[in-house]
Order: sequence, then C-alpha cells, then structure tokens
Amino acid sequence: MVKYNEDMTKIVDKGYHAVVVTGFGENADRRLEELYLHDDGIGPYCRVEWHDGTPELSYEWNNPTLREELGIDFDKIFLEALIVPVYPKFRLPSKEMLPLYAYMKRKARQQRLDCRLMFFQASDYKADLIRTGCANRRALLLRNLPRFIAVTRFYDQGRIVEDHIYDATATRPRSRSVVTFAAGQASVFP
Repeated sequence: MVKYNEDMTKIVDKGYHAVVVTGFGENADRRLEELYLHDDGIGPYCRVEWHDGTPELSYEWNNPTLREELGIDFDKIFLEALIVPVYPKFRLPSKEMLPLYAYMKRKARQQRLDCRLMFFQASDYKADLIRTGCANRRALLLRNLPRFIAVTRFYDQGRIVEDHIYDATATRPRSRSVVTFAAGQASVFP
C-alpha cells in the first residue's frame, strides 16, 4: 500500500503492508460497497469503503480525533495488489479466466445486463439452482459437473438470466455449458 497525506502531495510511506479481508458488504445490486479487514496496525474488523473504479481504500477511522488516538500519520491508502489463496485442486489460472470474463462483461453491457464471475463447488452450484426454483432442475441436478466450476452469471435487473459454466479444475477455460433461465425455467446446453 502507498500511503499519502491528505492533499496527495507527499508520500508518507511507500512500504507494503498486508491486511486480511474478513468480510464484505454488497448493495441491492450486488455491488461491493464495503470490506472488513484485519489490519494488525489498527485492529480487527476495520470497515473500509470501496470506491468503484479506484484502488483507494477509506478506513472508517479516517477522522482527525481517531487518527490521533491511534497514532496514524497518513490519510490515504491505495491497494497495490490483492492475493487470493486458492485450493490446490482449483487449477484455472486467472490469466486465462479474467480476459474471458472481461469479454463476457462487455457482451453483457451491450445487452444492458449485469455480469458476475463466481466460483462454486458443483454441489453448492446445484444447491444454488434449487434455491432459484427453476422448473427444469431435475435435468440440471443429474448433470455431471467437475468438482469446482467457474460461472459467469448474467442478470437483468437482479433476475438471473443465464449462467456460463467452466471447468475450474482444468488449466484453460473449457467444457462450457450454458444454463438459460426464463420465467422460472432453466435449460442446459452442452
């Protein structure tokens, strides 16, 4: 993290500091609004506001009185890198999946849809399908899926429209299936 003073003219600390994300909050549109971090320099459960489109993090303690009490000598923190530990059987590299997701997100915007990248164990994905109440779930539940899957999910005003499923145990995005949701029904295309 790079720490700046309030008017952004002086770098107070260019050193790196690791924090652990312990939770998050979303708004009604499922957009990330806040993170909760464990920062060993400040304490557990620090609430952080996430500013869309910028790596700037605003800690809840960023007020003069609290900063003085905690001995904090900087005003802003910028995210330099995010490291996500992954289960070893989850082999799909981000350098393969993220460009595909970016393409799907552009495609979604053209159709005025929202798109999210999600990761599931097959059993959790099937449980998610049961929760959606889709009519054709028997065929979906009997379908063989790899243990871990990556899903690009399309939404229309919060309603699930379509899922694109990828094998997350492979080293490249492959074995795509498409699940289309329409009026409480779902259809699967290999």
